[in-house]
Amino acid sequence: MSLEFFKKLGIEKEIATNDWSGLEINFSAPGRLEIVTPHLLSATKISQLLYLIYNKLNYLFDYLDFQVAIREGAAIDKNELKEYFVFLCSAPFLWKDKKDLIFFCEQKELLTNFSWRRSVVYLPFSNPKTLAEWKPRLINLKEILKKLGLSDLRFASQPKENTIKNNDGASQGNSEKRTRHFVVDKKEKRNNFNLPNGPTISQNKKINKSALLQEWKERKLWELGVHTKFSTLDGISSPADYAASARQKNYAALAVTDHYNVQAFPEFSQHQSPDLKIIYGCEMEMLEDKLPPYLFNHSTAILDQKINNLTYCVFDLETTGFFSEYNEIIEIGYVIYHQGEIIREKEYLIRPKKEIPAEVLAAWYTSIDPQELKKAPLIQEILPTLSREWEGCVLVAHNAGKFDYGFLNKVWKEHLGNELPYPVLDTLPLSWILFPDRKSYSLERLSHVPGRAKVIQTHRALDDSKLLTELLEKLLKTLKENKINQWGQVQELIKDDFFPNRGCKVKVLAASQEGLHNLYRLVTLSHTERLFKKPCVFRSDLAKYRTGLLVGAAGGREGETFALFSSFNFAAKKREKLLFYDYVEVNSLQTFRYLWLNGQISEVELKEMTKKIISAAEELKIPVVASHHVYYCQNKERLLKEIVVANKGMNGSRHYLYNQATLEDKEDRFAYLPPQHLLNLQEMIDNWLWLNDKQLIEKLIFKCPQEVASQIGEVNIKQPPLNYSASSSGQEENDLVTAYTQRANEIFGSYLPDFVKERITREWRIIQGRYVFIYWLAYKVVHKTHQDGSLVGSRGSIGSSFIAYLCRITDLNPLPFYKFCWNCRYAKLYETKSRVYSCYDYQEKENCPTCSSLLTIEGHNLPFETFFGWEGEKTPDIDLNFSGEYQKIAHNYVRQLLGEKSVYRIGTINTLSQQTAEIFYREHLKLRKKLNSGFNEEKWFREWIDGEKLPALEKKLVQTRQEKARLEAELKKMESQKE
Repeated sequence: MSLEFFKKLGIEKEIATNDWSGLEINFSAPGRLEIVTPHLLSATKISQLLYLIYNKLNYLFDYLDFQVAIREGAAIDKNELKEYFVFLCSAPFLWKDKKDLIFFCEQKELLTNFSWRRSVVYLPFSNPKTLAEWKPRLINLKEILKKLGLSDLRFASQPKENTIKNNDGASQGNSEKRTRHFVVDKKEKRNNFNLPNGPTISQNKKINKSALLQEWKERKLWELGVHTKFSTLDGISSPADYAASARQKNYAALAVTDHYNVQAFPEFSQHQSPDLKIIYGCEMEMLEDKLPPYLFNHSTAILDQKINNLTYCVFDLETTGFFSEYNEIIEIGYVIYHQGEIIREKEYLIRPKKEIPAEVLAAWYTSIDPQELKKAPLIQEILPTLSREWEGCVLVAHNAGKFDYGFLNKVWKEHLGNELPYPVLDTLPLSWILFPDRKSYSLERLSHVPGRAKVIQTHRALDDSKLLTELLEKLLKTLKENKINQWGQVQELIKDDFFPNRGCKVKVLAASQEGLHNLYRLVTLSHTERLFKKPCVFRSDLAKYRTGLLVGAAGGREGETFALFSSFNFAAKKREKLLFYDYVEVNSLQTFRYLWLNGQISEVELKEMTKKIISAAEELKIPVVASHHVYYCQNKERLLKEIVVANKGMNGSRHYLYNQATLEDKEDRFAYLPPQHLLNLQEMIDNWLWLNDKQLIEKLIFKCPQEVASQIGEVNIKQPPLNYSASSSGQEENDLVTAYTQRANEIFGSYLPDFVKERITREWRIIQGRYVFIYWLAYKVVHKTHQDGSLVGSRGSIGSSFIAYLCRITDLNPLPFYKFCWNCRYAKLYETKSRVYSCYDYQEKENCPTCSSLLTIEGHNLPFETFFGWEGEKTPDIDLNFSGEYQKIAHNYVRQLLGEKSVYRIGTINTLSQQTAEIFYREHLKLRKKLNSGFNEEKWFREWIDGEKLPALEKKLVQTRQEKARLEAELKKMESQKE
């Protein structure tokens, strides 16, 4: 049965290469798989077996009830059990509730720091609260261990007084009577939950968290990067929410750093106080001033050689991950290409030095057989062959600068003692230059030829190298058509206004009033001259406007420091890049939780990288501050973030965490998303306790943030009102007076009624002081539109301005109701006590006392204060609507009037309507249920509800369901009676 089962799954080859003698697999019942083994399998063996089955079944594994049975019971030792615990933390498919997995991953250090005696796992709990958190989760852990054949395990709290003697002989005392087992089986769990706790085992003199909490409980906290709801479809909380939460959690300062904008400043400024300092900043995308080089690592001589005379080695790498500092090459394929012909092609599988993480195998993207890699040679055995084969070639890769070059340069330096000696041609930036109008620059899309079948990357090195060779031919043909014969001439084709590449995120804080002005200039620049799909700034822009600003290296994955230290780079380059910043952020490990849970980089490697960043910055005397990637106030608001991540954003784009949350639409991993709430002191200490260095932790969360904040002086964002007439030369005023006087005379004649003269005088007094220019601009645009025979409409409170009506900016006459004769220009105010809102509501017919013509009722009785306020304190807002065909002409006319550099197009700040929010919620549920059939909506949003209100709500829900059932039964009864 076992062989038949393996054949059906297509894994008989893998099974044959391992020693599985005596293993039997049977379906004891439908959907129940029994794995019988003669002895207890090691954690490595059981991991290999279950992953083989899971990789073939994928989501169907969730429906499989499996049980490992052992014929001959054998005692498990401590080290073996520890390996089982480590395996379980890396096997998401074994857990029904992913929150349990995350819990044990976060508590892995405590879980593996156990004592062991007579099938009892003694865990060191520091306080009752910790014990209470662990109890229900250990029941679930025990259930999984039971499925793996470890049915006799029990868990207990570490005893207080005496120590326990381990099975391996290490004496830890013998006070078994003082230890109470709190998890034996489900029947016993009620009786074993009120137990005494023992002291934490301290093998390496670890920091006492309780002592730190007690010592630092009065100290103020700092957060130099919070994102509000103005970070489009990313931030959740409002400035008011943050201010309230910060005061509750004892924060001294908050820095607002929304993506690309400063819209939260006015609301945040209302919460500035002596006990809470608000720091004004922005998170920007910084680009280098030039496109990444299409040709690099070369001598100047190669630029003058004929492109067609060079020999190219088109290669591709398959790796265990994206980060060249920590991941390894597992396959190299290449094609030697010269003058339109393929000279030779080869591929090599390469055995990695480190075991491929189970998480990576679970999401294995290539058809490479992991078992075959174990037979392959190491990279150092391949390099001499590559050196001979590649001699005299130009290496060609797609996205070589950010990916392939780092991997190759690292192994060359490690094993051959020198840097990669070959010039490198990167087809990605070359494609940007030659095909600037493309929407996608993926290898698949670029290689596609119209009329041919769609090309798909196989993620096998040689196949993708051949695909890239086709793209190279296409690029060389395009160069020839542009009469480019040498690589140095390609520079002539680069457009200065085209930057499709991604930059890195930086935090920019205003340290003074001048700094605030410079920050505004940078934001404006990013949304105008530097708008390349996203608002960006060049590194030189930050240098130019740096006065009064503090520039920080963002600590997230999109920050420059993460890219520098996760990829292979020499110390000199890291030093050069770090020196650009005034301070450096380091994010907590939880920020990158999705990376290590998905196997892209291990938790240990993340810790190592974080330490390297801290060390490098401290060596350069740059303050290092702990940041926690804050996007909402309370932890429960992560549910709202999950809804946002599940939905499409602006222009149909996906959130940057979407692929991590869904494993590229394969699995529900929303529980893997990092917590992004404003932390309290305990949570902050928990995040950095792994450093095991009290002084360093104190620096990161207290001293360095305070040092940065102390460099920021008083910044007032409330500027004096703008005088819109300051740009007026006098001609604008004359134009307006002429326009409204001429129109008033056309309507009322040369002698204006007193109420008309009084209204014009009162309005002009306010307009003349500050708003001549904005009225003049609106008048000129409307006048031009009418001259061109097009319509323009206005909306909003401008309708309450009589001068705007006379200048034809609005068609609404705001004067009080008056009787008017269009024949002799007779006009008289019409007084009525009835509540009427418009002249159109009057149905009275009356003749003119002067010429007997029929009078009309005019005016809509709109006070001018609706537009400007009672003291003229409101800023005017003139909205004009043009037809789609004429809109561009109107925009160009404004540019003509004011100058190209004085005009830019702005948008409206949109919010999610109730209807859109409901659609977002439904789409989120739809996605979660599609990826996870066991997803429970009620259980998911239960956390959102206040715990004290939960019983009452549950009772109400039961009553509602009973009432619904009763009504349905009555309805059914009535329908049957009708029949």
